[in-house]
Amino acid sequence: MTTVEGVAKWVTILATAGAFCWTVVSALQSHAIDARRPFLDLQLKLYQEATKTASVLATSDDTQELKAAEARFWQLYWGELGLVENGGIKSENGGVESAMVRFGGELQKGGKDRGLLKNLALALAHTCRNSLAQSWNVRDWQAPVYVAPQAKESPQK
Repeated sequence: MTTVEGVAKWVTILATAGAFCWTVVSALQSHAIDARRPFLDLQLKLYQEATKTASVLATSDDTQELKAAEARFWQLYWGELGLVENGGIKSENGGVESAMVRFGGELQKGGKDRGLLKNLALALAHTCRNSLAQSWNVRDWQAPVYVAPQAKESPQK
């Protein structure tokens, strides 16, 4: 057997072993997502509901709609959302739990500052989005970070 034939056989063996390993890793990753899917789907559903409820509380003028939304917000806050929210008040950015606490704190004060409620609702939505990006391991889902443009100096005459 020549050296070229020996190298070709080893390349074939290594390529086959690599393909096998790739198949096993892909199958394990797919299984991991399948095992997590019920949690991820529930997280997505409840995050959507929390952000919708917060947006109604921040923008609606309909008394009945506001009353129903506030009741639903507290149900999510004290129950279902605790099943899926990430972070925690003491984590680096606080996560969804902290965003809900901030929004709820403003509601408890009467929620009179609609501008603040709008900002808190948007912050909750972005925090939910980042949590989903982390849960699903999809960086493209991360909320954008906006930077206010710097004022330019007017040219001297």
